[in-house]
Amino acid sequence: MKKYILIAFSLIIALFTISCDSNKVYESNVEIPDSAWDTAQVAVFQFDIKDKTIPYNLKINVRHTQFYVAQNLWLFIKTTSPSNKMQYDTLNCQLADDKGKWLGDGMGEIFDLSYPYKQNIGFPETGQYKIEVKHGMRMQKVPMIMEIGFRVETAEIKENK
Repeated sequence: MKKYILIAFSLIIALFTISCDSNKVYESNVEIPDSAWDTAQVAVFQFDIKDKTIPYNLKINVRHTQFYVAQNLWLFIKTTSPSNKMQYDTLNCQLADDKGKWLGDGMGEIFDLSYPYKQNIGFPETGQYKIEVKHGMRMQKVPMIMEIGFRVETAEIKENK
């Protein structure tokens, strides 16, 4: 009986979370094989922008274990627009504070962080964009990174009063 109550409670929480996520335009996560992200592995995300008149927030999702060896994760990000214009960025994704406390939400040994990449930006074109993410750390394989993801959401428009 307790098992069914736990399952029902989990479903209610999942439905509540999904229904409260009305500003999500796109979100996808890529699993890192054996939780060791190789420099050769590029996470690719493709999404459509239908409205270029509204602002968007872009976020990088990182799932890692408590045994990750650093406080940050350097990322190289390549964006390709619908007209094949490319933009390259480097992002220092902070995973822990100066005292070593993980910034993401944790459940046992696993932590999830949705890290701000760009805030209140406009896309110059409608159509399909492609984002390619690879790590920029100084090692061939970065251990204890389980997933890397990308999220696009509409930004809240603040009215001047």
